[in-house]
Amino acid sequence: MENLIQSGNDVEIHASNIEQIDTSALQLLLSFHQALQADNRKLSWPNPSEHLVATAKLLGIDRQIGISGQ
Repeated sequence: MENLIQSGNDVEIHASNIEQIDTSALQLLLSFHQALQADNRKLSWPNPSEHLVATAKLLGIDRQIGISGQ
């Protein structure tokens, strides 16, 4: 992730096959998203899995990591 942060590019995460994700992984993704935002860059999620979206919503961070409304 550090290389992606330093790349200067927007980031796209392909997560359509995610079947399980825990709180710590979502916290890491939240920190990653915040680091990109601080550099005026975007994190996008083309077609995230229903489980990923549901878990992020359950934790209340779906909007913060940019996957709400998928």
